[in-house]
Amino acid sequence: MSEVIDTAVKKLTDEKDHITENPNTARLIAEYLTEQCKKDESFATKVNQGHKTLEKCNSYITQKAKDYLHSKDGAVDSETVFAWAVGYYNLDDAAIEAEKKRKQEEADKRAAEARAQAEERRKKAKAEKKKTDAEKKVEKAAQKEAKKQDAGQISFF
Repeated sequence: MSEVIDTAVKKLTDEKDHITENPNTARLIAEYLTEQCKKDESFATKVNQGHKTLEKCNSYITQKAKDYLHSKDGAVDSETVFAWAVGYYNLDDAAIEAEKKRKQEEADKRAAEARAQAEERRKKAKAEKKKTDAEKKVEKAAQKEAKKQDAGQISFF
């Protein structure tokens, strides 16, 4: 076998072992895809794409099945499922994946900025509280000093 095919087979085998959602289905799909890679080096090249994973393929098939069954319970024949699996890897979605990644990075950046702003507000509130506490101490000290100076006066009320 060629290096491209070997790499694709290894990738599918490794990914298959880490699937938690529908692991038996994923195993069968991985076995089918492995056979397809062995038959067609150009397909193996598509499997080797960095953004393509067996987990995403599994999710893609699950969504296709829901659409196919109109979100009702039922079964889909293996030929159709395998065709969807091959279709997933044949799908030219590199631009879509790049856009998703960009949007996720933007969302992460906004979240980090929001956390930083919240931390800054928390620090300001804490500093304000310390300032307020210090002002209270100064006020109490001033009241004590005032009482000492008025020691000669007596209040009947």
